[in-house]
Amino acid sequence: MLADALDQLLAVQRSIPRFEASARRPQLPILDDSQDASSEDREPIQGLAHFKDRVNSEIDFISKFVKRDRAPANEPNTNAPNLVSVWNEVVAAPQPILTVGKTFTVRGTAVKVDVVADDGRQWHRVNTIKNSRLLAEFREQDSYLTDSDDDDGEVLATRHADAPLRNSVIEMCELLLEAARDNIEPSSGTPPVVHLRLTRLDGTLKDDPRIARTIDIVRAMPGLVLEQGELAFESYDASENPAPSTSAMLLQPTHDINLDLSVLVALVSDSTHSPLPSSAKEARSRFRLSRRPHVLANGTSTIAGRQDDPPSETHLNALATQVVQETGRSIIDAIAARVTPDTRFWLTSHARDRCMRIVDRIGGPEEKRRAQALLLDADPAAFWSGSRHASLSESARPPIIPLRILQDGPLPTSDDLPRDFFSQAARTCDHILARTVEAGVDAGADASDTAQKTGIGKLTVHTVQSLAAGARARMTTLTANKTSVRGFLREMRVAGHVPTSVRADADTCDAAVWIIDPRSLSEGMRADVDV
Repeated sequence: MLADALDQLLAVQRSIPRFEASARRPQLPILDDSQDASSEDREPIQGLAHFKDRVNSEIDFISKFVKRDRAPANEPNTNAPNLVSVWNEVVAAPQPILTVGKTFTVRGTAVKVDVVADDGRQWHRVNTIKNSRLLAEFREQDSYLTDSDDDDGEVLATRHADAPLRNSVIEMCELLLEAARDNIEPSSGTPPVVHLRLTRLDGTLKDDPRIARTIDIVRAMPGLVLEQGELAFESYDASENPAPSTSAMLLQPTHDINLDLSVLVALVSDSTHSPLPSSAKEARSRFRLSRRPHVLANGTSTIAGRQDDPPSETHLNALATQVVQETGRSIIDAIAARVTPDTRFWLTSHARDRCMRIVDRIGGPEEKRRAQALLLDADPAAFWSGSRHASLSESARPPIIPLRILQDGPLPTSDDLPRDFFSQAARTCDHILARTVEAGVDAGADASDTAQKTGIGKLTVHTVQSLAAGARARMTTLTANKTSVRGFLREMRVAGHVPTSVRADADTCDAAVWIIDPRSLSEGMRADVDV
């Protein structure tokens, strides 16, 4: 028996990477125009790595006994049946699979879902309870019902018929359904359908009529689909076959576009407007170490050139890389290719004010002039003056001037929004900002030098505020901070706001987030500029 269990677990172990490589992912409304964008750049299936660790641990545990010369007198308890059953469910469930192993809380009780499938529309739970376990529960209940040793079986049967049937299976189903009602699937506005698989509970046996009654009660529960029996173990081999390919949705920016701080920095950066280098070597020689602060792509700054600042060479290499990227496709061209002449660009007053302070402290003369023209004067002639893009026709340049201010007041709250990715993003922003306030961070403060952290990787408060403003206004947020977008998507899942994929029946979809390559303030690092 242990050897068979080990063989099955080893087969599961081999099939996990094949399944992950071929599984269809939900297409999120994230438009990625960065140069390192790839169709392989996909979010992992949440919980799958942890599930694989559990399989590996169980393999190690069982192997110790199988390798012995003599079988143990009493075989150890193993979790192999449950792991194999869950894996069979993963493979058989409709894709996209969002999560393997997720816990919800209902009235202080943890409720486990083994597989979140069909893009969040289905929850699958496997229960390997046996008849003997349920019979033990019934015997314990009977001990409380028995008033005296004189009570006979007929009296107990009458009491069983009169009393509502309660046991762990029924209670588990009730909790699953309550958790589903508390976690409405965003695209449909309805609870996920709960699929329960009872692999080893047999109601046809004559052990106790209450087992059959339990199965009947569960089957009649609205919102729950009961499935009995183990899926054929061979089903795991389905992971060797790629999932049916689906045509990618055409994502497009909204008519109104929200610019975050990283894009504002990129738009005024010297690297965006200066003449292009003829080679990577020339790009690298353009910059020198400096004791001036250096603005990174996420809007934070650091002092380059200190002896105790090892990343200084990294900063120079990053600047050179950005200039080389401009020779391939400039960010001005990337933006212009996606917008129309009547596209309107917006920003928050927080992003505008913070960008002005950063440029005033760190930027070079030309960067300061462009920031003034872009953010305060709304002067396109002054903004494009001296730029290598100045010779382009007006129609070939994105209409980024004038920028409009997104006001917080009239925007709807996240609870008022339709249930889609925009509303889920807004709810996640609310969740993050509320948590930073609880941690003592003033989300409304606007420090001039230091970007306030949210405690979530490199995700900063100002990034979340920009995402929130764009999501509530149902605008595409244009950002050059890909790392923060990834962290934000992870936080959506952690917060329980599972990102909803785009509609499969639509040809096009509005992008909630649009990613371009970063451009740092660089004029102060140039070797040929004295600032």
